[in-house]
Amino acid sequence: MKETNWEELIESSYQTHVFNCKTEEIANEFLKILHDLGYSWNSNKSLLLNKNWSDHQEETCYRIYHPSKSCTYGYVRYFNNKGYRIMDVDEILGVMRKPFKLNRK
Repeated sequence: MKETNWEELIESSYQTHVFNCKTEEIANEFLKILHDLGYSWNSNKSLLLNKNWSDHQEETCYRIYHPSKSCTYGYVRYFNNKGYRIMDVDEILGVMRKPFKLNRK
């Protein structure tokens, strides 16, 4: 199974996509990944200090500014109205979590 290359995914989609985290746990995991890649809030504060998920809960989307390695957040309808495509972080992470099965005879 090929692991998600977050840097490639972000670089190829940051201008047209935002990342939706439907649960706080998914937001925590996603923001930790971004933090480990060197991203922070636009204010230069750590993504881990305040995840801002509770503001919009399951509607929370994170917009990434790739070259500056910064991030903002908003809600699904706002980003839809601005023409962004919504990526479901749980689906991306789910691919990484699927167990590997051997076909034995």
